Amino acid sequence: MTFYAKRSWMGMIMHIENRIVNKNHPIMENDSIIQITKALEEYNSRYNTQFRLGDKYALFPNGDEYGYKEDEWPGNNHAGVYFVLSEDYQLLYVGQSKDLGLRFYQHFPPKKDLNNIVCTISEIWSTQPYFLYVAIAPDNAIWERLSLEEFLIQILKPIDNTLGK
Repeated sequence: MTFYAKRSWMGMIMHIENRIVNKNHPIMENDSIIQITKALEEYNSRYNTQFRLGDKYALFPNGDEYGYKEDEWPGNNHAGVYFVLSEDYQLLYVGQSKDLGLRFYQHFPPKKDLNNIVCTISEIWSTQPYFLYVAIAPDNAIWERLSLEEFLIQILKPIDNTLGK
């Protein structure tokens, strides 16, 4: 990366960071989604890609127990970037995967509970995850997810990522 490109990239991060809400205050869903969407739009514009934020996926559709349907994970069988949010919509984690459904299966593995299959949490999180969002990579640029993940971590600074700290 040339000095000019690096300086320009860092300037863009600083510009976007200035628009992000203070993380010490409760974050509303709309604020978090606006931050994520603006960062995606900035990346798309800068690098001529087509990442779009998908719909919210609730990990707790039935109250206390995790819902689980392996074939219904958002972005199943697709490459992309994903966002894990808490119940109050604080961004906990940004990750990427070549197969988003498989990655969610690793984060939230199934467990047989009486006659139901429910998800469990396989990692330690600072706050319990409640929602997922995904941005699916365009089929002709699945490798872009790696760069986008790093870009988003630097800008959004999710509390459970260590790359951006």
